[in-house]
Amino acid sequence: MESSPPGRLAALVWLALLAAANARAGDEGPCAAAATTAAMRGCEEARLRRAEEAMAAAYAALERRLPPLRREKLRGSQRAWLRFRDADTAFQASAAEGGTLAPLLETTARADLTEARTTALERALDSR
Repeated sequence: MESSPPGRLAALVWLALLAAANARAGDEGPCAAAATTAAMRGCEEARLRRAEEAMAAAYAALERRLPPLRREKLRGSQRAWLRFRDADTAFQASAAEGGTLAPLLETTARADLTEARTTALERALDSR
């Protein structure tokens, strides 16, 4: 497999992030027009905050419904998942290590994974 020059990789990452941010934002709001790293990072940080709040709510609701043994298993699972999320987002951000895109990549990955975890917790809550 041929490797891409670092500048080309950064440009491809930038375009992918811009497309993803615009797709998530829809056609309205300030995030739809985010074209700078700082603006995109602000949008992704806000999305991450919302995702973390939703995950915390889903986790708390599920935890309240579980018997003690399953509740303890959920806690262990969540602790392991948080370690995985931190490691995976660091890995994803390393694609632009040292560059201005690295924090944006990390925040985007963290928001994506947190949204996915929220969905999984909500599914477990619905199956109760």
